[in-house]
Amino acid sequence: MSEVAEQLIEAYRSTHYRVLKPVPFILRIGELNKTLAQLYKDQGVSSAAFLTAWTPFSRIAKAIDNEKANQELKRVLHDDGICFFDGIGEDPMGLWPGESSLLALGLSHKKAISIGKKFSQNAIVWIGSDAIPQLEVLR
Repeated sequence: MSEVAEQLIEAYRSTHYRVLKPVPFILRIGELNKTLAQLYKDQGVSSAAFLTAWTPFSRIAKAIDNEKANQELKRVLHDDGICFFDGIGEDPMGLWPGESSLLALGLSHKKAISIGKKFSQNAIVWIGSDAIPQLEVLR
């Protein structure tokens, strides 16, 4: 059984995971994304994860702390040689503010989970070779 409240899990499932570059597109849980599939081909990868370091365990944090954590996430990905693009996790109902996020290409499922846990996240979005985003609850 998950430590994460079902209400939060449902919120994560309905979130729009917006990738800002190289071309803007939105990832939705359980829906094939053809733009991502093409990005896989263009970048020579077969997996990705949509990650954030904001609001650890979905507890409100100061803007400066969120930004520091986001910069650390970028450093971790850069140091591991992982290609990534800026994104934002958005509530389609607009009830909570968007969270800076990153689409990280080519990392393993295990590595994606490890990074999510390192940054105290309840969940990550994992996308395998089928280009269908899946919610991966971490706690």
